[in-house]
Amino acid sequence: MAIKIKRIGNSSFTFSFDNIEVLTDPLSYESAVKKLPKTEADVIITSAPKYYGDKNLLKKVDGTIEPKNKEEVFDIASPGDYEIGEVIIRRPINTDFYILDQGDARIVYMGEIPADFSLVKGFDFGDVDVLIAPLGGIDGQPSYDMIQKILNDVDPTYLIPSTYTEDSQLEGYKTHFGFANIEEMGTFKLTSGAEVPVKVLQVKILS
Repeated sequence: MAIKIKRIGNSSFTFSFDNIEVLTDPLSYESAVKKLPKTEADVIITSAPKYYGDKNLLKKVDGTIEPKNKEEVFDIASPGDYEIGEVIIRRPINTDFYILDQGDARIVYMGEIPADFSLVKGFDFGDVDVLIAPLGGIDGQPSYDMIQKILNDVDPTYLIPSTYTEDSQLEGYKTHFGFANIEEMGTFKLTSGAEVPVKVLQVKILS
């Protein structure tokens, strides 16, 4: 089992699972960057609160997104538990993030959480392989202090930053947190059973 994660831009990523392709925040990409390129996706998940409950989300990106493994694209912008193509996708009630599980691999996606985001007290994230979270410290995003609280609470093996449009915005992020183990790559591949250092945060910056 392997999961491939590719960044399109801003807070838009594709997660390639064994049986489905998941796309994150296409409208956020279009509002911050430009029109989304043609993309294959079976599921869309939305983390930006301004798009919650938008019943026209698919129509707004009509012709851009085509299903890869399913007959039609399914969009998720509301709390609940969903099982699609052997992937469990959860957005807990009163939260702005998603937990995606395939087998024993877990991704927590906080792509475009709001500036006033706060952690749910006592929430158990379990063993998180990959956390995708905003840089923080930028207008409209949580503060660096909140990002640090998220990192402490989630304690991921890998961290992938999101919600930035210029590489220069990464510099303050790297400096503030003092990240030393940083790797830039086009696509990140998470393989089940891979040996990784315990409790060592490895920051992946997807180009």
